[in-house]
Amino acid sequence: MTQRYKIKLTGPGLNIDREIAEVIAQQVVMLTLGADRPTTPQRSQPGASTQRPTRSGGQELSIAEFLTDSQAKRGPDKLTAIAVYLRDHRSKAAFSIPDLKKGFEDAAESVPGNLPRDINWAKRVGWIAPKAGQRGMYYVTGTGAQAVTRKFPPDVLKKTKLGRRRKRQKAAAARS
Repeated sequence: MTQRYKIKLTGPGLNIDREIAEVIAQQVVMLTLGADRPTTPQRSQPGASTQRPTRSGGQELSIAEFLTDSQAKRGPDKLTAIAVYLRDHRSKAAFSIPDLKKGFEDAAESVPGNLPRDINWAKRVGWIAPKAGQRGMYYVTGTGAQAVTRKFPPDVLKKTKLGRRRKRQKAAAARS
């Protein structure tokens, strides 16, 4: 069962107050937070374009190009960018570890040696979250999508840096 959300939008000559599906709510959140395009392809409407986002030459944006454009450098950054690509360009609202591995391979990137660690890191900093009721599935949060949209600027990287424990700290904790 999909979750329902309530949206209210008012303005000159506009008064909308209704329930919407989760995927639409995610799009509204992303647009509200300043994303430069909807998070998933628009539903077909008469006269609406169903083309995927393209580069200036009219060619479809590849996952490798998207990853390069995102300026993701660390493993958690890359997996978050890949997850955003899967959601925005392949209509996958939720993703799994095999989806991420295929995304890395499609982008001609090596799969991180410790992908579960990077997934946990991305979860701790709030970029991805487990999908309720779907074991082994995750979704990109608004914070994660915003980090990708902003191209992982220094302030985001600083806030999401998870320090490593020194061997001494680990040894002291083990003795306690």
